[in-house]
Amino acid sequence: MVALIGGAVVFVYQQRTIAELREADARTKREVAMLATESAENVKARAEAEKEATKLRLEAVTLKVAGHDRVQAPRERVVAALPAGETSPTRVVIDTAAVENKKAQMHRRYDAFFQQRGLTPEQTERMIELKLQQAEASEDLQAAVETAGLRGDTKGIEAMRSKLYEPITNEVREILGADGYAAYRNYETTSFYRAAFVEPMSDMFAVANAPLSSEQAGQLVRALDANKQLRKVKPTNIGSEITMDWEAVIGQMSGALTPAQVNVIRVYADRQKTNKR
Repeated sequence: MVALIGGAVVFVYQQRTIAELREADARTKREVAMLATESAENVKARAEAEKEATKLRLEAVTLKVAGHDRVQAPRERVVAALPAGETSPTRVVIDTAAVENKKAQMHRRYDAFFQQRGLTPEQTERMIELKLQQAEASEDLQAAVETAGLRGDTKGIEAMRSKLYEPITNEVREILGADGYAAYRNYETTSFYRAAFVEPMSDMFAVANAPLSSEQAGQLVRALDANKQLRKVKPTNIGSEITMDWEAVIGQMSGALTPAQVNVIRVYADRQKTNKR
């Protein structure tokens, strides 16, 4: 009898313990579900807040670059703040030496193309001014993006850049015509690789007594374009830096270069890698 009673007590205790464990488990699941719901709501709220903050920062960028709604020569930028006693904006030359240096670089790069297309001296000068204006607009947009703390690939930035460039692009099209504009876009690409990579190597080829022929230089430009790599130096950058897969370039050019010329490219590539460290 005692044994039976003791067994019944143990059984009841076990059942009660099992029931309590089940209740505790159910309560834990409810709490986890509540936490998950709260977490999802928090994530959603945070996402909405970030979206709104990004929208406000984009609006700030728009205001900062709003002055580029029309094309003007870089040397005629208006200083917004007026000195005491002034009643009209003061036009100033901003870093004249730097502007003139940029103009000289542009002339060296583009004059041959402009002459080929038959542009007048006035048209050539206007094209240079438009190129400088576009570079200036890009710099202002980049500065505004950094100030706003936005990523350079934020949705809306590229559209904003296109809008800034639109009046400049339209005038370039008017000056060059449809065929000329297509040729200009191609020339921009090839002249970039010549100026950025081929020309800096020209003295090295000469010292090695292995100058490139015109045909080889053209082949090298095409190889550089085919084997470029793009990378963002900083998250806020609206543009990308171009680096080269030099082994791929050499491989593509292997049948067109002498061993001495290949060695020049390898030495130049090593210097490039060292400078970027």
